[in-house]
Amino acid sequence: TAANFPWPPKLVVALEDAGGEVNKVPCLIVLMEDENDTTRAQFEAILADVAEEHKERLKDKEGEEQLFLHASESSPVVTQVRKFTKQIGSGETRTLCNGDFCLKLSDSTSVILINIQMGTYYVLEGELTAENIKKFNADFHADKLTPRRFSQ
Repeated sequence: TAANFPWPPKLVVALEDAGGEVNKVPCLIVLMEDENDTTRAQFEAILADVAEEHKERLKDKEGEEQLFLHASESSPVVTQVRKFTKQIGSGETRTLCNGDFCLKLSDSTSVILINIQMGTYYVLEGELTAENIKKFNADFHADKLTPRRFSQ
């Protein structure tokens, strides 16, 4: 229906649908092509929470514009992001925990933050929890993370 038109932009979108905005602003991305629908839904819910918190900070004139993206299917764009950020698969077993709910993850699943304008990226190390993903994003905005340079 057309109720509430114009619709507000989605806070979390697929990497493939982000278009040229990816080149302009920092992007928090969950690379999760090998995960099942349940795991994908958990990650998307966490990303939506982080995006909502960020949106509130922007209202208070804190922080900068940012995209919140997920890669749920393999595509040329996802392949390029994985190549430039060296996110091919770690071989380590990780879990996603959201409250009391934990899921075993594929070794290729990663949470990264890219800033194409700066030629840098960041990788969330350790356990993938809602709290750690929120802290990762907050630490980026507080300049507490060590940047890595894109590889060609």
